[in-house]
Amino acid sequence: MTTSASDGTATAAAVAQRRPSSSLPSRNNLDLARFMFASMVVLVHASVLTGHPALAPLHVYISSDIAVQSFFVISGLLIVQSYERSRSLRSYFGKRVRRVYPAYLLVILLCAAGGLALTRLTASEYLGAGTLKYLVANLTFLNFLLPALPGVFEDNPMSAVNGSLWTLKVEVAFYLAVPLIVLAVRRWGAVRVLVPLYLLSVLYMALGLLLAERTQHAFFDLLAKQLPGQLTYFCVGAGAYYLAQRRALPILPMIVVGALLLLASQFFLPLLLRPVGLGLLVLGAAYGPWLGNWSRYGDFSYGIYIVHFPIIQTLVALRVLEDRPWLLLLFCYALAVLVSVPLWHLVEKQFLRSDSHYRNGEGPGVDPVPTNTSGRVNAV
Repeated sequence: MTTSASDGTATAAAVAQRRPSSSLPSRNNLDLARFMFASMVVLVHASVLTGHPALAPLHVYISSDIAVQSFFVISGLLIVQSYERSRSLRSYFGKRVRRVYPAYLLVILLCAAGGLALTRLTASEYLGAGTLKYLVANLTFLNFLLPALPGVFEDNPMSAVNGSLWTLKVEVAFYLAVPLIVLAVRRWGAVRVLVPLYLLSVLYMALGLLLAERTQHAFFDLLAKQLPGQLTYFCVGAGAYYLAQRRALPILPMIVVGALLLLASQFFLPLLLRPVGLGLLVLGAAYGPWLGNWSRYGDFSYGIYIVHFPIIQTLVALRVLEDRPWLLLLFCYALAVLVSVPLWHLVEKQFLRSDSHYRNGEGPGVDPVPTNTSGRVNAV
């Protein structure tokens, strides 16, 4: 359904009035940053999952925690921006589902199918309740309930099929929370909303880690790392978005202050200082001097992130290059990148709207007000 030209103009004006104008530059290094963070996670997981001593320095000098937390910072900025610039709640959730779920669904199904060739069980034993429960848990982002497939990867150092997927649950929970957060920001202002949320997140994380230490129960450590505990990083990204509605982001001060806070967090108040320090540093670099259009050929970071874990697990199970760990590392990374390319072009890209900046190879800039080919604004 479309409106008349006059009604379309009025609707466009209403949409523009509701949406804050942004000084965030459309030319940025966000896609490059996400690609680097995904690559960091691959290197660390290659070290951990192979268990090879020669690769141990990778998870000593490279932090997958920093990579994942940096993803959360960037998500905080981009997802709030996505909601603020969506025509409706339905439009917002539609964009989020199309961006995340098709590739996620395919990877889960392919892993379950591939497990049939890797399991030590018979086909009839494998295709039973265990695999069905795995599918239900993982397709609903509850992979922590059942991370392993029956008889698959049991001789590996870790039996989980795709241990990276825990962060998707946190992301989805944040997607659901964003409309409420933005509604509160519109009523009370960004500072009055985001600062208390940040402090409550710090308190939640501290309490969870304390209980984990006192009880020696992994459940509390797992619980501490869910959305409330990770909300600090999202808040920093969201705060940067709202700051950019008032003024251009002060890039150099963000980098300097971020580095100092990150350094200080190594010595005291880590839960309080680290998210701000890391967030300022990441976003300062992302919006610093432009390093080129990294999305020209596609956005492969999400694909790399969701396929690398089962790829590494499979190569370890098959004992591929087990006596040549550095070559195995290179092979794991190359396969993850190679698989992510068709995953983007044949799956992820196909479910995006035709006017998506990702589909047009422009990177995560600012989406235009949605219009149809006649120039009229599409009514919701």
